[in-house]
Amino acid sequence: MGLLNVKSLNNKSFLVNNVITTSKLDFMFLTETWLEQNNSATILIETAPPNYNFFDVCRSGKRGGGVAAIFKNVFQGKQMSFGDFPSFEYLCAVLKCSPRVLLLIIYRPPKYHANFFDDFTELLSSISTDFDYLVITGDFNFHTDDLNDKGAK
Repeated sequence: MGLLNVKSLNNKSFLVNNVITTSKLDFMFLTETWLEQNNSATILIETAPPNYNFFDVCRSGKRGGGVAAIFKNVFQGKQMSFGDFPSFEYLCAVLKCSPRVLLLIIYRPPKYHANFFDDFTELLSSISTDFDYLVITGDFNFHTDDLNDKGAK
């Protein structure tokens, strides 16, 4: 598994494809894809090596954000939504296997949002009892080395 904050996949699709291929990753999770609905499929097709599938969620209404999952096609999955949360973006995918596995990719923008912990708790409470395993990853923008970061306290 790999995770990258790509800060725009638009001009890095072949680079990410190479990372997936040379590292022999089964899963690659991406944050800050900066993709839009009208171009996301084209760019993710370039990014995904042969025999890989992908899911993505584009930020709507403004520039930036977005999350994606690229995975080997031996893993079958279904993208799911558990509602909208104003303090973060996320992608949920359920793998069709036994035991039941849920993949959760989070992108929390760096601007402080007082409701993040409440929103994240609400999301977790709605999914945690339905799956045997949770894989939670992403960019939470907590900078524990910054004493002024309100989210890291």
